[in-house]
Amino acid sequence: MAIFSGEDIDIDELNKMEKRLAQFEQDFSYLNDLSKSENELRQFLDERIQQIQAEEEKDEDLPLWRDAQDIYDKFMEHVLTDRQHRSDEWLKDALQSQEHIQGMDAAACQRLLSRLEAAPIYITEEDQTRIEEMKSSIQRRLGDLKVEGLLVQFRKLPQELKREFYEIIASEI
Repeated sequence: MAIFSGEDIDIDELNKMEKRLAQFEQDFSYLNDLSKSENELRQFLDERIQQIQAEEEKDEDLPLWRDAQDIYDKFMEHVLTDRQHRSDEWLKDALQSQEHIQGMDAAACQRLLSRLEAAPIYITEEDQTRIEEMKSSIQRRLGDLKVEGLLVQFRKLPQELKREFYEIIASEI
């Protein structure tokens, strides 16, 4: 603050500006969080804009953020573009495997299915639809493989469930 000595400036005004900038930084960090869904981000954005507008109406001395909605919308657009790129990259390998599903054995199908089931939350809705279609194709392939598919799924079970499954099968035979 010493740089403003001799200047007619309101220190309270600078403190309010600093607080606002810190809030922007915190908000943008939240919006960049890949563990949040797109819906969570949009809800946060709506709530945050309403909060900013309410604060500005309540405190006339608060520095106005002209076009706060526009600032946040542009940043959200950037975030969504980044997420789309990440989603495309994550899905690229799986899509290459999609062409080979009909030739896969049960173990390969199960590995791909497990990978698809563990898709990160930032996957776009469009890519999520593609993932669901692939999972259906894999399930159909595993159905075609029947016994081999059951054996692969059995091997994935924890030891306790394997014993329980064996007891049920033994009673059926």
